[in-house]
Amino acid sequence: MKGLALGSILAVCTWLAGPASAQERPRFKLLLDGVYAFKIDYSESRSFEEFLESGRLDVAYANDAGPGFGAALQYDLASGVGIRAAFSHVKRDGRARFEGNFPHPLYFNRPRSVGGELAGLSYKETSGHLDLVYTARAGRLDFSLFAGGSIIKTEADLAGNVAKNEVFPFDELSVSLPTLAVSDSPIGWNGGAGLDLRLTDHVAFGAQFFYSRATAKLESAGGPTIQVDAGGPHVTAGLRFLF
Repeated sequence: MKGLALGSILAVCTWLAGPASAQERPRFKLLLDGVYAFKIDYSESRSFEEFLESGRLDVAYANDAGPGFGAALQYDLASGVGIRAAFSHVKRDGRARFEGNFPHPLYFNRPRSVGGELAGLSYKETSGHLDLVYTARAGRLDFSLFAGGSIIKTEADLAGNVAKNEVFPFDELSVSLPTLAVSDSPIGWNGGAGLDLRLTDHVAFGAQFFYSRATAKLESAGGPTIQVDAGGPHVTAGLRFLF
């Protein structure tokens, strides 16, 4: 009986420990990356009533491609399958071009056209991702595919309320638009692929391409809510630490 009990205990311990190769393979991976995000454009249109006539203001926003940084922690649930929690932050420099028609205070059907540009705008995204990861290995190369859910905090500078400058006889008009900081944190999805080159058993260099998407709803100063396709394509590269 004692021999049977000892054999059973050894068998359970062997099963829990798994094969030696599985023990030697790291289950955790820490990813530290630089991020490059592509440009994002969107627009808004405002309609208003003034002096018994209709006016309009159109604003087109352009945010350049920009740099950022990211980090992720991955745990391998089984051979080739893991779960990953990731974080990234990206800042883009932006500008806006506006054009408008404003009714004349003294005459009907004589709108005054104005236009201009807003510079120095900011657009930032702080994202969190939770993904399922599939990894295939060939020599020192690790190829991964991943997909999952995302939350993308979107912070943007928009055009504020119009400030007009006009004097009699009001035929000419100049306007200024202060900036208004707004934000939203929509939930969406992401997916991508990566390639790592293991430099040692515990250090690798890797690169990824991933695409994320969530619809941010930004409250403008004088018009309808602006819907922005936050996220978009990203390219990352950096170090991986396996342990």
